[in-house]
Amino acid sequence: MTTKPTPAQLELARIQREYEEATKCHRGAVGEAQKVRARINEAQQRQAEITARRVAGESSDEERAEFILLQRDIEALEPLAKEAEARAAELQPTREEAAVQAAQGAVKREHDQAAFHALSDRLQALEEAFCRCLAQTHEAGRKIGHVSLAASWRPSKMLRAAVADGVVRDWS
Repeated sequence: MTTKPTPAQLELARIQREYEEATKCHRGAVGEAQKVRARINEAQQRQAEITARRVAGESSDEERAEFILLQRDIEALEPLAKEAEARAAELQPTREEAAVQAAQGAVKREHDQAAFHALSDRLQALEEAFCRCLAQTHEAGRKIGHVSLAASWRPSKMLRAAVADGVVRDWS
């Protein structure tokens, strides 16, 4: 038997879809920023190779020209990288993640509330059965001379503590 989703579960599903979409957008933005950073790193790495060759006295005029072009590439790519990184940071789904956590909390509270109501209903049914049994016990006690209910039945210490003192102990 399938159960109908609760309002809190439906809201959680909706919020999770929004979070997944926001996460997807964020991942895309991070990927773009990483691509630009990778291009910068490749250019810097090539510059380091050219520098090492120049220090060793093995560089050529072509490498010197390449070094300058690489520097211009880096200078042009750096603002693009910063912009892409800022966009990725902007798209970080922190609000959506917080909303998912709040919705999960609402589902848990709803579940806990339902469990409480089920136990409360069960306790009410047990109490009604207890009272019927108590009435039958007192009626049987009257037949053998008991005048008061106390002569036929006395609550246990655990029940007295729960009812009179509001103390519930682990009775397992």
